[in-house]
Amino acid sequence: LNRFHDDWTSGNINKEKVHIVRFDTMMTEFEPLMASILEFIQVEPTSELTKQIQITAEEQRRYESGHKYNLKKFGLTEERIRQDCEQIYRTFLN
Repeated sequence: LNRFHDDWTSGNINKEKVHIVRFDTMMTEFEPLMASILEFIQVEPTSELTKQIQITAEEQRRYESGHKYNLKKFGLTEERIRQDCEQIYRTFLN
């Protein structure tokens, strides 16, 4: 994770060849996200693909996770994760 961040910020990664996808965007803005991905990979969507994207977008909007995560089980705290991933939050999630 830190190596990717360091390579990204130092210019070792060609940013024109990488499309960053945020999980929250995938869950709440699926259709615009897919449009940006298709544009990025230079693919014109078929009517069938567009239909499937719309179906998936509707499913994403209704989705509620039943998962409960116990950070203590893994020896973690929210503060520790935020501290360890501070660079990632600053660079990619602001």
